[in-house]
Amino acid sequence: MKKSILLFLFFCQTIGAQNISGHILDIKTKEPLVGATIYLDGTSIGTTSDFEGYFQLNIELNNIYNANVIISFIGFETRVLKPVELEDKMSISLTPSTNSLKEIELQFDLWSRSKKMHIFKREFLGNDYAASRCKIENEKDIVLIHNSSENTLTAHSNKPIKIINKYLGYEIYYSLMDFEIEFSDHIFGSVIPQSVYYIGTSFYNELNEKTKKSVLKNRNQTYSGSLLHFMRALVNRSLTENDYIFYRNHAQVDPYKYFEISEQENLFVKVSFNTQNIGVTYKEKEFSNIKVFREDQNTFYIDQTGNHSPANALIFSGVFGQKRMSTKLPLNFNLN
Repeated sequence: MKKSILLFLFFCQTIGAQNISGHILDIKTKEPLVGATIYLDGTSIGTTSDFEGYFQLNIELNNIYNANVIISFIGFETRVLKPVELEDKMSISLTPSTNSLKEIELQFDLWSRSKKMHIFKREFLGNDYAASRCKIENEKDIVLIHNSSENTLTAHSNKPIKIINKYLGYEIYYSLMDFEIEFSDHIFGSVIPQSVYYIGTSFYNELNEKTKKSVLKNRNQTYSGSLLHFMRALVNRSLTENDYIFYRNHAQVDPYKYFEISEQENLFVKVSFNTQNIGVTYKEKEFSNIKVFREDQNTFYIDQTGNHSPANALIFSGVFGQKRMSTKLPLNFNLN
């Protein structure tokens, strides 16, 4: 049985670009927080607060205008600032964390932790060679719950999931905000995901000071045909030149008949998706399907990095939908 995967990505829209700076404080004591992490979601662009709690983050020079800024500090609740909330010389207060997961109504769970972790890693990291080169270093921080009545598996973590990706040469910190796998009916004891949904924020570090040529090659190959590559080609009106072919009812069609691109607005382009779904192949071998999530919300925005928003404007299945964290590149990735 063929499984259909629905994958949502978590990004937000903004209206401009700027450099930001600020002062990070404990909301209760008003004391500065030294060494807090501030990063642009989905990138390797980040910094830490100094000995007086101050920081400066350069967004404009990196040409990424469409991602949230994340502020985290051990023992405190993580703050997510949408682009429209950003300004220079901000005062940001963090609230001490209760260090407890939200209450979850548990039912009798027949699945072992090893079984649940195996399924979680397969659907979170992936099920390919790249995933075999990834390791989650803090599995113990992940709470996994199988709900037999709803036929779902959910995951929660109070701490960022630390991923060592040797295939792409990144150390990734992923703050999981929501994760759920919905299974189809079991057939002869098999467990078949019907849909996978997860959202979160991520920060990338280079795994090694000097990146190996083999890793750079892996990054370039992973980028080609990826959703990031597709969105960049779409925003630059170069889909055909980048080997993307589109189909409707088994007939090849002009993609720009269905992806109507408006003029640039505040460092973005506005795209209207004028159909319910469309098929796309990359180099005539990797097939994906793109669907509109809601007919009355068929507009989304893309910046020059390929970062698109809102997340729920489109649903991806096929190759686009099956890609997982093992093959995710930072938004500021450029071909080497």
